[in-house]
Amino acid sequence: MAKEKEMTAEEKARKEKIENSKKSLENIVYQTVMGANQLKSNPFLYGQLGMGAGENAYNSFYENGKIKEMKDEEFNQKLAEGKALGIAGEPMYPTNYDISIRIAKQVEEHKMTIPLKDLGDVVKKISPELKFSVPEQLAGITPLSLMTKLSQKKQLNDAEKDALAVYKGLSEAYNRGVALKVGREGYYADLNEQLNEISEKYAPKKKEE
Repeated sequence: MAKEKEMTAEEKARKEKIENSKKSLENIVYQTVMGANQLKSNPFLYGQLGMGAGENAYNSFYENGKIKEMKDEEFNQKLAEGKALGIAGEPMYPTNYDISIRIAKQVEEHKMTIPLKDLGDVVKKISPELKFSVPEQLAGITPLSLMTKLSQKKQLNDAEKDALAVYKGLSEAYNRGVALKVGREGYYADLNEQLNEISEKYAPKKKEE
């Protein structure tokens, strides 16, 4: 009976971990940072317009208050770590690059630790154009279990090889999805700014009190 309760608790903890990973992958901050970086770093894949949209999104988003919170959190963590070790002075304040690296690592970790079915569900929300459903036989496999097996020099069976291919495809679909999402939002930024100036010119003037 105790064993049954223990297993139930483990299953509950695993479910909560999966849900937290899904929420992180769907987080607008994570998606915007990943999308902007994808656009900026892959000009041949997304084109000049996409690269420009990524540049604008990158510059504007890193002025976001949530990003500053992340930078402050990382700075304070390094400062506390140094003081605990008796290190004098202060660490460098985190750059946009540092935060991009941190978020990218977390995103990749979340992709690895959830079952393929859950990863597929997340990707479909971002990339509805992807016409693919994870086969039921592969749905419960986590990419991390495959990587662990490979790191132990063990051979993958045919189903596991297919699961690894599915993971790689879904991972790339996630990256492209967030990039296109950010790109769509940024493609018209310059035109909106230009045309809004004209709209404001003809907008009814507020009466002065």
